[in-house]
Amino acid sequence: MMCGECVQSFVTDPLKLWLSIGSLVFALLALAAFFGSKATKTKLGALYLHVFFLLFPVVLYGTYGGCAAMLDSCETARHTIWLAIITSGISILVSLLCAPFVFVRRMAQRSRRLENGSLARFVASAALDARITSPALHVIDTAKPIAFSFSLGTPRIFVSVGLMDLLSKKETEAVLLHEIGHIAQKSSMLALSRHAALISPVAWFGLERELDREERTADQYAARRQGSNKHIRKAKQHLNSYRLATIGRF
Repeated sequence: MMCGECVQSFVTDPLKLWLSIGSLVFALLALAAFFGSKATKTKLGALYLHVFFLLFPVVLYGTYGGCAAMLDSCETARHTIWLAIITSGISILVSLLCAPFVFVRRMAQRSRRLENGSLARFVASAALDARITSPALHVIDTAKPIAFSFSLGTPRIFVSVGLMDLLSKKETEAVLLHEIGHIAQKSSMLALSRHAALISPVAWFGLERELDREERTADQYAARRQGSNKHIRKAKQHLNSYRLATIGRF
């Protein structure tokens, strides 16, 4: 069986063909669910299902037994290329699913958990008001101003020493409230799953639009809790000024 015949054999196999077509149909349905749902959990699940079903035909082709003869019929170089492509596809799928959890675990190990002090008490009190599990507050030892959260499993908020040095107490609290807003809406996982949407340009643009909306919602939550948008607005101005100054150095 030659390489071209392997592809022909795959697409003329009714079971493989219908599985591939069905997978692409489910990928479209998952994409529609992503755009149509307002619930963050549903959006997140739909995004990963969309990526899974989009890559499934590639994985199915790579594991197709009828192509085993490629080892004997194809040139070694061509077989090596196909094997690399298929293996990469499977690796990418697994990496996309695991990356957010690996990233958060790594950051938790590299940071210091803050269990006492005014900021820890503030987070616990704000979480109680938001009716969510109190997030673990982690401080990252870097001068770069960083803040993000993780809502799946044990909720966590990460802030850097640089952020606390750059912002006033009220502005830092505004950022913490912003992250609590993300956790309450379970939208922080969407931001950490941005890389998964790279597989599908349509999903990528849809996710970026959704993330913009979630950012505004989190800002509104912080402003509502503080009774003014002054502190969250000034915090963002300071962070943007820092980024622009950093870019200007290169």
